[in-house]
Amino acid sequence: MASSDFYFLNTVEMFYEDETGVYGKNKSILLQEYGDYPGINNFKHFLFFLGKNITFYDRTNTIQSPFNIKLFPGFEIPTYVKSTMSYGDCCDMRAKQLLEHAERTNRELCIFYSGGIDSTCVVVSLLKMANSYQKKLINIMMSFESYCENKEFYEKHISNNLNIIPSHSFVSAIGDPKYICVTAEGNDQLFGSWMMQQQILTYGEKEIVHENLTHDKLLKYFNIPSNTMQQTENYVAMLERVASKAPVEIDTASKFFWWCNFTLKWQCVYFRILSLVSPGNRMHVAPEDNYFMFFSTKEFQLWSMNSSDDLIYDTIKTYKYKSKEYIYDFDGNEDYKLNKIKIGSLPKICKRKPMAMAIDSNMNYYDIVPNSDLLLNKNNSFIF
Repeated sequence: MASSDFYFLNTVEMFYEDETGVYGKNKSILLQEYGDYPGINNFKHFLFFLGKNITFYDRTNTIQSPFNIKLFPGFEIPTYVKSTMSYGDCCDMRAKQLLEHAERTNRELCIFYSGGIDSTCVVVSLLKMANSYQKKLINIMMSFESYCENKEFYEKHISNNLNIIPSHSFVSAIGDPKYICVTAEGNDQLFGSWMMQQQILTYGEKEIVHENLTHDKLLKYFNIPSNTMQQTENYVAMLERVASKAPVEIDTASKFFWWCNFTLKWQCVYFRILSLVSPGNRMHVAPEDNYFMFFSTKEFQLWSMNSSDDLIYDTIKTYKYKSKEYIYDFDGNEDYKLNKIKIGSLPKICKRKPMAMAIDSNMNYYDIVPNSDLLLNKNNSFIF
């Protein structure tokens, strides 16, 4: 049965417009019909302003979307309390949960592995916590690029030890009754994101990580050519209101980008992989039963909120240093610990795979833009 609430919307394709003239002007699927809807155009620019996000739900309930987006149950920001759990403790606990879930339900784990910091951390966690039987339940979904990104780890811990599945078959692994699929998504949201990394490369570590944040600096960071100054002012004001809901002081740009990513993109990063599942498998997708985001637990989120001063530490190379220390304690690769930086690997396996236009709150998939009566919300924050 169709629902009037959605967990996921593919707004990149909905809003995409080809203005090059090479193939003739191609107006966006959404704007062809709903271009005059209140707030739609401002929302479109806001998405690109944040970095071409697919969709978002503001977990602080500050920004209201022009779409009927519903928060997936259990994705609320945990009530802030002081926590003494370390990052490593959170990894160990999550791995134990997933291994026991696989054993209890007589299924195998299928780990989406890129060789990067996040997915290597996931595999380390599982290898640390698995008993001899549980290790037989671990499958590594990887590509040649995964091997190239972390050759030493592959040779020491994966080759001849764990079963390997080709990465590009992930669209049929999710929903396969044999597997519980686990992605390394969510770690960016705990630590700060690609957006922060780009600003560091542009403005330097000193300004982004160490200097006090000001309103004028935010206007500078977000005043991209596609926006008018009025739009930029409104968008910055929205995000400042989101930042005001943080349980810790947001006094640097790096903390600001962390909190925006932590609050606005949590649901997006969970569902974007599910949007690519093969049509024949869609009816078998069961979030939080046969599909998990490794870093999504309450414990990880509380660790992040309690560690906002330590998420990047000093330079671009110390971004996610807590993850790299956890990996180093297991495999002893000092070069990886000191020099590995984030590389975006997701687009490589997602390229040329058709993405659903929407997933509603009954887990129905839509391959065309849903009807406006289901989709649109007039009471949104983008009417200005």
